Amino acid sequence: MIMESKKKHVVSVSVLLFLMFWSQPIWAQSGGQDFFQAIGKMYVVIAVIAVLFIGLMGYLFSLDKRISKLENLKSDGEEF
Repeated sequence: MIMESKKKHVVSVSVLLFLMFWSQPIWAQSGGQDFFQAIGKMYVVIAVIAVLFIGLMGYLFSLDKRISKLENLKSDGEEF
């Protein structure tokens, strides 16, 4: 049973890798420039990614503070 699972996993990974490398020439641009650089949107993409990353980090930081506060309340024996 375990061998069948491993075989399925190996086959699915192999197919995924094959499709990734097979489709690589399709993604290639013929001008030598990146698509987003060609249309002038590279900085917009970078800004959006940066804003999302900063927002995610802020959310995780606030979540960590809340969890730490609840853990401290629980270790003190108080109910929350």
